[in-house]
Amino acid sequence: MWSFEQQLGKAEAEGTEAARSAVAAALAAHSDGREAADPTYLQLFLLKYVCSEPDCFGTLVPLAPDATTHACNLCGAQRTDAEFMAELESSMAT
Repeated sequence: MWSFEQQLGKAEAEGTEAARSAVAAALAAHSDGREAADPTYLQLFLLKYVCSEPDCFGTLVPLAPDATTHACNLCGAQRTDAEFMAELESSMAT
């Protein structure tokens, strides 16, 4: 069985609308009566902090408390906040 992060990564590869659907389905499946998080917020959080390298799904953490560069805890890939914003803007443009 695929984890939530793997399902989201697969959906992101298939397109933004599919990713939104995967987030909404996951939120509905795990809802326990509490107010659910906004799917857009959750999607942005995962896009920012889940490694974008193929088949990695590690967590991006800051290199220092005030750093703008994050490193993956599994593969070591690094991404700056500026690179994240460029990726986000290009994915939203399509």
